[in-house]
Amino acid sequence: SSGINAEYGDIRNDEYELRAPRVKTHDTPVNVKFETLPTRIPANYLQFQTDFRKLRDHPDELFIYLRQIDPDVYPKLFQESLEADQLFLILEILNNYYVPANLPVYNELHYLTKVKRFDMAVMFKTEAQQLTISRLVHYAAERASCRVGIVKLINAYNILDLSKFDLDKVVNSTGEEEGVAPC
Repeated sequence: SSGINAEYGDIRNDEYELRAPRVKTHDTPVNVKFETLPTRIPANYLQFQTDFRKLRDHPDELFIYLRQIDPDVYPKLFQESLEADQLFLILEILNNYYVPANLPVYNELHYLTKVKRFDMAVMFKTEAQQLTISRLVHYAAERASCRVGIVKLINAYNILDLSKFDLDKVVNSTGEEEGVAPC
């Protein structure tokens, strides 16, 4: 049987069991239907693209699917195939699901920047998408122990409005924060 055990946040699909955070929308647990959720982690971009097409209109399921993929495999998974619409939907999922669940987003943001076509994909952002990116990087900055990495994210995502970031506290003249190991 498929579904969420509301007490423990267990997610079950016939072939696997995944422990996920309980995500709430308006104080009600998200009701996840597993009509389209793949039961495997994608081994390559073609599998990801097929799964992504099925899940793009099901953000609850896309959230669970993305949680299964270790961010450090993004560069290998996407190689040179990351499309702008995929990037921005992933960023929306981070903003709309990870942040409310108080999940870290630094690694996801960081490893997306390591994908070869990232620079090309991020060039096509709208003003609303730029706002989402700024919120995510700010959220990551509030929780990150590696401030040098935050400066790299600010540069990679081309964040022009730095008013939310206290850059004087972020790095010293050597590019490292006092007492914080470099990324």
